[in-house]
Amino acid sequence: MQKIVLITGGNTGIGKATCEEFLRKGYDVIITYISGKTLKGIDCVKCDVTKTKDVLKTYNFIKKKYGKLDVLVNNAAILKHTRFKKLKTEDFKKTLDVNLVGTFNLTQKMVGLMKKGRIVNVASIRGVNGNNKDMDYSASKAAVINLTQSLAKELAPRICVNSISPGITKTRLVSKYKKSILFTVSKTLLKRVAKPTEIAKAIVFLGSEDASYITGQNLVVDGGYLC
Repeated sequence: MQKIVLITGGNTGIGKATCEEFLRKGYDVIITYISGKTLKGIDCVKCDVTKTKDVLKTYNFIKKKYGKLDVLVNNAAILKHTRFKKLKTEDFKKTLDVNLVGTFNLTQKMVGLMKKGRIVNVASIRGVNGNNKDMDYSASKAAVINLTQSLAKELAPRICVNSISPGITKTRLVSKYKKSILFTVSKTLLKRVAKPTEIAKAIVFLGSEDASYITGQNLVVDGGYLC
């Protein structure tokens, strides 16, 4: 039977690369997006993961068209890259709302479509090792890793839940922070940023039957930055 995958924030960066990789593997792919271009040939649902009505709309669309969901990739996120002294409380809350609460919102609803399957939450190396330049983002991704472990216990044995923590990756989200990129690359064993496809392949692995005995884990894909 055809496998169905939903990828949030799937029209750019790592999300888009993951969409393309799942398509190559023969999955039916659905993406959510907030803004920007939709992708041709796949179902694209405009959805703010922090809004219950949008999450419900996405759920109803998948239920009506496909009747099930096999893989959920929680990829949607924001990054402001603001130092502690300049970080506003409302911005801190917004980052948590999108990166953490949004992941919870969507997952809580979508598991109703999953008899069994895989959930992959996109965290970050900043969730493993915090950064003073984006502590709101770091805190949100650390919480995503913890949420992943809790969900793995809650949803076992029918659904495997894992997270992936990419290192610095060539995406629009981080490309404007050139100094941070250069510093991170200097501390990375492979001395380069990741290609989105390299992260996508790791996500697809965790979403596949090849990872059938892996759950509650955080896979770091960072070129040796945290080594």
